[in-house]
Amino acid sequence: MEGTVITNIAFLNLCHCDANVVARVAKKLTAKENFYMFIHVDQKSDQSEFETKLESCERVFFTKKRYDVSWGSFSAIRATLELMKEAVSSNVSFDRYVLLQNLDYPLKSNTQIEAFFTEYSDKEFIRACKIGQSKDRHFQGKYKLYHDYDRFETCIKFEQ
Repeated sequence: MEGTVITNIAFLNLCHCDANVVARVAKKLTAKENFYMFIHVDQKSDQSEFETKLESCERVFFTKKRYDVSWGSFSAIRATLELMKEAVSSNVSFDRYVLLQNLDYPLKSNTQIEAFFTEYSDKEFIRACKIGQSKDRHFQGKYKLYHDYDRFETCIKFEQ
């Protein structure tokens, strides 16, 4: 069964480094007239470098509000919500919202990306894992490093 034709896609990019790669991704994706890019640059990073590299891109937008984001922390959720708010408050109606993180780079052409989302227009693609119970040492280490710190920081911020 063929899906509904996708008209507009918002790519939401959480980034913190390598403005060259972020700009390359944004320029590639927004070369398609119905693809838009919304970017949240971590508060710890200099946003001006990203803006300079993307100033000629009319369908690239930066969040007005920025957060100091740590891996796996609640601040990443806040930054993601800020990206979503920015996209929803634009004057464009989006059929899809695609979350990217910093150096994610599309391996397919824009036409193939659009065809994929058209074919699966009635499906959502979300992945989650319980990193606290993961057997992967990478996740275990990050979980131990950030989880308690983030819980402490989140409580302090909400109490203020």
